[in-house]
Amino acid sequence: VTVNGRTYYSDSFTVDFRKPPSFGYVDDPYELLYNGSAGIEYYYRLTNWGGDPEGLTFSLGEDAPEWLTIEADGVDMGTLRGTPPRGGTYRFTVVLENAAGRAEHRFTLNVDAPIEISPDSGYSFVGTIMVQFYSSNSGYEIWYTTDGSVPIRNSATSAKADGIWGPTLGAEMTDGQTVTVNAVQFDTNGNQIAGVVSATYKKVAKPEAPTASRPSGSFAEAFDLELACGTSEVVVLYTLDGSDPTVPTSGTHIRYCYSGGEEAEGANLFTKEYDDEGNLIRSYNYKYEDGAFLYNHTNGSGYPFPVGESAADGETVTVKAVAYQYSWNDAANAYQLGIPSDVVTFTYTKTTGFSLTGTVTGWNNAEGLQVRLYPDDADDAAIKADVKKAAGEIAGALDGTTADTITADGDGKRYHQNFGFEGVTPGFYKLAVYKPGHAVSLVTVDLTVSSQTKNIEMWLLGDIDGNGAVKSWDSVLLARYLAKWSGYETLPCPLEVADIDGNGVVKSWDSVLLARYLAKWSGYETLD
Repeated sequence: VTVNGRTYYSDSFTVDFRKPPSFGYVDDPYELLYNGSAGIEYYYRLTNWGGDPEGLTFSLGEDAPEWLTIEADGVDMGTLRGTPPRGGTYRFTVVLENAAGRAEHRFTLNVDAPIEISPDSGYSFVGTIMVQFYSSNSGYEIWYTTDGSVPIRNSATSAKADGIWGPTLGAEMTDGQTVTVNAVQFDTNGNQIAGVVSATYKKVAKPEAPTASRPSGSFAEAFDLELACGTSEVVVLYTLDGSDPTVPTSGTHIRYCYSGGEEAEGANLFTKEYDDEGNLIRSYNYKYEDGAFLYNHTNGSGYPFPVGESAADGETVTVKAVAYQYSWNDAANAYQLGIPSDVVTFTYTKTTGFSLTGTVTGWNNAEGLQVRLYPDDADDAAIKADVKKAAGEIAGALDGTTADTITADGDGKRYHQNFGFEGVTPGFYKLAVYKPGHAVSLVTVDLTVSSQTKNIEMWLLGDIDGNGAVKSWDSVLLARYLAKWSGYETLPCPLEVADIDGNGVVKSWDSVLLARYLAKWSGYETLD
């Protein structure tokens, strides 16, 4: 240090100039790196151009995707590394830093998307299906296999897709058999583009058509209907307006399915939701509508729904139903519809009451014939007594006897008596038919769903062989039955015909009564 020519202090100094780190690129807002491929590990080496390498660190900015990392690779180099899960454009920042300074540069990485396969993995089919491939990468070749192996370009074990068209599956498969299709894309130089994609398919038999808990017919009041299917793992779709149930249709009632255990009202079929990173968070598979139901018949159960609540008298409600197989799709993280059954139709007509008609057939003529309908809770013994007296004393009894017609039939004269009841209130009833000298015929009739027809054959009391006359051979047959002769273990007539005393059982006293009648004992002139 010199002041006014006078030196106060002197020494030698070394000045160390350190150049800060640098990428050495023109400051392009987003430097474009070479392309990556989804599902294939990506790496790219970055170099510190001319900067001081001492203590140099490489890091990524907060805008970098989660799957990408960077690490030092030598003195002044770093390597980007990672496997992109899906195609797209990624923009991110890389930072170089040491004591000499800091440098940032922004990069753009385009990732080729993998092939998409249709139908989705997990799809079940009947007969055959054609697999298709879709790719956003133009000008490349798609190669596939159907034996589960990885496709190799120009190999004997792999096949080249014809544009988007892949293999036709099913011709040589049996029901229940599965097959896995693997596909990969190659550029014109034979380099693999994106990772291998796979889809598994299952050949199945067509589901059974749905059945209804109530057959087609009439109804007086609205009722709950339940649909079922004999095939397991199906969903039943139905309509109430006569249209065919299809997927999706606004008039089709179905139950929604979802992943994650959360109800999602208003979701559409096969709608997928992704987060900001592109991760699948939820997939809706069945359109939801109010009053719609999912029928999972693996355990044979279903959900009933009302029919005919607003129907007017004479109006017909048409229910159409179809069963779709469904299966869980791991790739989509949701259920997926498969093969439909045939569409079935059930019709129900609103009515104010039902009819019961039929014909009574017996021997000789219809003189004294009584045909009456009784409430189901009426006592059987009381009904038999009432119909024999033609009294109609039981509350609710209805008389349905009409004019008879006589025809010749068989060995003797047969009659055919028509009867009918109209406008009967829906419910269960007991139909009693009687003619003097005959056994009372008593049958239960179900008039809850529709009108019915019941034909009744009358038997003379004691006419064991059913030939229309009571003779000594009938007494012999009854005696041998009661004595348990071999070959006579059963009677050729209803037990009521041999129950002469009407006490509900056939015993020896009935044989005695029949014998005395045939012998014309005094006081035994009739069997009734």
